Amino acid sequence: MEVSVGQPPHDGIQSVDLGGEYVCPGLIDDHVHVTATTGEVDLKSTCKNIPALMNNFRTTFLAREMLQRGFTTARDCGGADGSLKDAIDEWLIAGHALSQTGGHGDQRATFSDEDPTTKCCAGHRSGTGCLYDGPTECSVAVMSGGGVASRLNNLAHPQFLDEELSAMVHTTASYDTYVTAHAYTIRAMRHMINNGVLGIEHGNFLDEDLAELMAAKAVLGSGLNALKVAYEAGVTTCFGSDLIAGTHQFQRREFTIRSQVLPLLAILRSATINCAKMMRREDRIGQIKKGFMADMVVLTENPLVDITVLDSKEKLLAVIKGAYIAFSSVKELPVTINRNPW
Repeated sequence: MEVSVGQPPHDGIQSVDLGGEYVCPGLIDDHVHVTATTGEVDLKSTCKNIPALMNNFRTTFLAREMLQRGFTTARDCGGADGSLKDAIDEWLIAGHALSQTGGHGDQRATFSDEDPTTKCCAGHRSGTGCLYDGPTECSVAVMSGGGVASRLNNLAHPQFLDEELSAMVHTTASYDTYVTAHAYTIRAMRHMINNGVLGIEHGNFLDEDLAELMAAKAVLGSGLNALKVAYEAGVTTCFGSDLIAGTHQFQRREFTIRSQVLPLLAILRSATINCAKMMRREDRIGQIKKGFMADMVVLTENPLVDITVLDSKEKLLAVIKGAYIAFSSVKELPVTINRNPW
């Protein structure tokens, strides 16, 4: 990308007058599950072993819908694999979310005595988790406590020993990356942070004391009150929808929800610069700047005046990803990528 102000475009460059409209960096969703697709009637069905080919077709649809909402980059926190990363340009994959046996991410019934790779949604592309026990098996998104998607534990149950977490942190560091943790409770978050985990997903029950610890240790984390507490403590928070099945359509609603407790600029940064930092791509995405990827959205209104413009389908005029126009309702900006190869 090149950026110039008040200068005529280079020879051969088409100029499009968007006077009166607003250009914003492409949005980033830092917590998605692209393989937890639409098409099933409930959460239980979504976590079952959907045939891989069917799930691949559904994932393609879901990814396209995300792009048309203005999200030019996403970070998958469990479910996607390397083949999907290769298939979707600039799609960032965090790896399968890890869970101890019986923990959040273990989708087997309480009475099951079958092999965990046959009944758990873990270990299959249609699932969002994998089972690991012991430090030798733990090597980068980790479930540190219970959640809404599993039957065998509750939010207050911590997961993983210090030795297991140490193995994960050591392994990810050797690959120049980091561990991020699904954590709701103070106990779970503190357990993760004290063992070197650098990302906290959810963090709904965050309090002031723990927020100060997160800020001191440069932990990126993100409930409504938790967002306010984290912001006031100086914690870097990121936009993450964490939607599954039929709820993906509400991905943009997060902007309206966050506007109840956060300043508009903080919300916009959480979906651009902050996410880029958490992905360690802050030198390539998240800003409209020379040398960065040409990922942008065109809006009818200024999000720094009304952030809910990002929650409106009608107010999103165009989506540009990697200099290609992926979606547009502007006559002068025709779509330049073919999404229908047949």
